[in-house]
Amino acid sequence: MRLRWALCGLVVSISLLLTACKALEPPTAAPTPTPVPTVSHPAPPVPKDRDLARLVAALTQVDTCAMLDAAKAQAPGFTAADKLRRTSAHTCRITNARGDWVRIELATGSNRMSRFDLAIDTIGGAKVYRDRPNTDTCAVDVPIAFEYSISIYSHIVGASPAALCRPVDAFAKFAVPMLARPAPAKTPLAGWSGCALLSVIRGKPISAFQIGGYPTNNIDGCTEMDVGELVSEVSLSYGGELDPANFERITPIGGHPTGVDSPGDKCRLTWLAGPSGQTGAADKFVELIVMAKTCAQAEQLAAKTKTALAGPIPKGAAPLFPIYLRPNEPDSEQPGACADVDRFVVDSNVEQRCRPYVPVAAPPQGATEVLRAVQADGNVACALSLGAVRKHLGAEFRPVTIGGHGCRYVEPAHGLEVAVLVTNRAIAKHRESKPVKVGKYGGWTDATELSLERYLVNLHVDRPEQVSLHVSFDFRPRRGTNHLGTALQKELVPLAAAIVNKYF
Repeated sequence: MRLRWALCGLVVSISLLLTACKALEPPTAAPTPTPVPTVSHPAPPVPKDRDLARLVAALTQVDTCAMLDAAKAQAPGFTAADKLRRTSAHTCRITNARGDWVRIELATGSNRMSRFDLAIDTIGGAKVYRDRPNTDTCAVDVPIAFEYSISIYSHIVGASPAALCRPVDAFAKFAVPMLARPAPAKTPLAGWSGCALLSVIRGKPISAFQIGGYPTNNIDGCTEMDVGELVSEVSLSYGGELDPANFERITPIGGHPTGVDSPGDKCRLTWLAGPSGQTGAADKFVELIVMAKTCAQAEQLAAKTKTALAGPIPKGAAPLFPIYLRPNEPDSEQPGACADVDRFVVDSNVEQRCRPYVPVAAPPQGATEVLRAVQADGNVACALSLGAVRKHLGAEFRPVTIGGHGCRYVEPAHGLEVAVLVTNRAIAKHRESKPVKVGKYGGWTDATELSLERYLVNLHVDRPEQVSLHVSFDFRPRRGTNHLGTALQKELVPLAAAIVNKYF
């Protein structure tokens, strides 16, 4: 043991000595690399979001309680005798004798990030996403714009996993076709939306606002923001008598008893504006809520709200039908296959530079030539790997470039992303790295279980010309499942071998 430590000390001493001696040598000028001209391509067309004013005009015509017709929907566990409850002009819930319920809300917040892991499907000509967030809840998310959806979700207690989602599926299959051309509701405030009201009050177009506001984070609420800070907010809902326990105080404002509270540093006012037409005590009145930076501003907002609602409903934009998106219509701003790029790439702001692959000529053979071609145009990394990826993984894998660095392949199920990189930068081995034969060359692989829901496998091939090929398989659960399938891992080495044998 002492001999071993003595030898180790000798090796370290020699190493330090050589390093010190090398430091005394006069520096040599680094060779000037030959500049590689960068190839640019026209930016791809960016998907256009839907016109918010037209969408709002269409949504105000939807009667959500008509969409929860249990007899027509033939929803398991629900009957025509079950109670329908409107909690606002455009939100409805049906509850059966067991206490199970299904609810529909219009224009809830939803985007590419929140939909990324959900199972995708088609119902009645509409693109939909399915979710099962817990053992009692199922949801069908019907995207209607980049940031909004119609939510149909259920709470069923004690159902088997196989039966849990049947009620919400039945209601969705009945309700979604009605969004092609809905019959308008005839309840108080049905012709209004939160953003139509705020547009009248603030004298701004509907596109200047965000749908949703406390407590109605849907079409019946609306928020005005300025550089990330709330300016004003309105909400139209149904409610019961004002409960002093829910407010800091109740005081007369503008002729109405008004509940006052101050969430954060804002001021919120709540008052009742006549009967809602509902029989339940919790939904008996029309409840109006406004919020602003100060109570003086909130009182001005309340006064203008009362004036607007006392007048006629303004003529809005032409309604947009169908309200839903068709399967081939984009529901995010990402072009083409970029919509399937890992959602967490957003955190590093790299995703904004994602571009669908632009077909280019494959590079000439030879590692140095390949490197120069890839450095000039990231699409070349796709050109040299596309055939191998399609052969070993399938045609559903589509190439993109991100920030011009290498090529990434994505597929709609989101179970596997593949990265192909050609570089002259050294990539460090892990202690767990294993040597592997890759076609004509040697290389190494390593695997990392980043979490229970992510498994990363890397393959690295070094060439004498200081050019390396790096291929990684990033496995995740397929959308709509908790299953992490890694069966395609066996294709990593053959795929890389096909690339290096042909181009390196």
